[in-house]
Amino acid sequence: MIGGALGLSGIHQPLVEHGILASIILLGTALGMAWRPSQLIASLCVAAAGVCHGYAHGSEIPSGAIPILFIAGMMAGTALLHLLGLGGGLIIKQHRFQSATRASGFMLLVVAVYSLACGF
Repeated sequence: MIGGALGLSGIHQPLVEHGILASIILLGTALGMAWRPSQLIASLCVAAAGVCHGYAHGSEIPSGAIPILFIAGMMAGTALLHLLGLGGGLIIKQHRFQSATRASGFMLLVVAVYSLACGF
């Protein structure tokens, strides 16, 4: 929400795209290595990624859109994606699909490296 509001405000943040790419690399590495950080570290990483992603979406609001509705939709979509991610994580944990977790981390790294190579 904070990132989206900053994006809507027009404050220029040139490193946001780098922050998004860094968050993808961090997530891919964490999944691939089965890294289990403390809750504080995980929360700080998620918050930083959220601000970067929110800023990117907030700064790209379509002309003619109603900002409050745009942000509400963005937040609803984010909540749904997080719920699906948590549900998927619980299924993977319950059925012990560690190889699927590591493979998804590897795929995230492939996407991040490809994005970096192409100048994202």
